[in-house]
Amino acid sequence: SRPRLTQVCTSLLGRTVIGLALALMSISMMIPIPGTNTLPAIGIFVTGFGLLNDDGAISLGGLVLCVCGFILSSSIFLAISFGGSSLLDITKGALGR
Repeated sequence: SRPRLTQVCTSLLGRTVIGLALALMSISMMIPIPGTNTLPAIGIFVTGFGLLNDDGAISLGGLVLCVCGFILSSSIFLAISFGGSSLLDITKGALGR
């Protein structure tokens, strides 16, 4: 880790984007669904490691992991919400209600 692409870590826009990404990943980690907290935690770790030495390249890599974690958490959440509602409808139909 060495200082490179320092404008990602030191500019106001860069810090704002990194802060929002880390806040979203921390919220994503609080969801009590198995498999939704590992990838966001890795993204937070890698981004924080890049921020230690103003290494924008590592921070951008961490942000890519954060985006992947967000996609994973959203897809699991949507699958459970839509799959759960259809499963509920099937159960109600089987019970005759």
